[in-house]
Amino acid sequence: MTADTAGTLGEALDTFPTDQRRCARTAAVLLALGAAGVAAGLPLLLWWFADDRTGSNVAAGAPLGLGALCLACGVSRAVWAWRMRGEVFVVHRGGLARRAARGGRAVPWTDVLAVEDAGSPVPGLRFLGTDVLCRVRLRDGGTLLVTGFTRDAERLSRALRDAVGGRRIP
Repeated sequence: MTADTAGTLGEALDTFPTDQRRCARTAAVLLALGAAGVAAGLPLLLWWFADDRTGSNVAAGAPLGLGALCLACGVSRAVWAWRMRGEVFVVHRGGLARRAARGGRAVPWTDVLAVEDAGSPVPGLRFLGTDVLCRVRLRDGGTLLVTGFTRDAERLSRALRDAVGGRRIP
């Protein structure tokens, strides 16, 4: 985002910082759980097959499967935490600005093609940051993503939908 963003987009109405530390903590918890699950599940599964047991191997494979799932989610959240360092969304009268350590972007409302909500209010998803997933599709093919790790993400998502009049990709 350039210094002339305020001049281009008008007055700043609200600011929504992203909690990168919460995302990093989530990644650390998931990676630790994943490592423990794989460490417990792999020997258990090997023992199950080595003793030529019959019957369902679900009990032996569950810790390994859950551990692998936690590892995958943990890596995903670690990448998110790294990418969203210093991320702040600023709603201006004339558009949306996103600042982050890796750069920024100022987008006038006319350049927003659609605002899509894919989040879910399912309990537990707040921990993963996917209770709110608001994807802002831009005319140039770019995308801005607002996750549940953004402070007041639901309010930001609602403000974005209201600002563009609920436009959706046809």
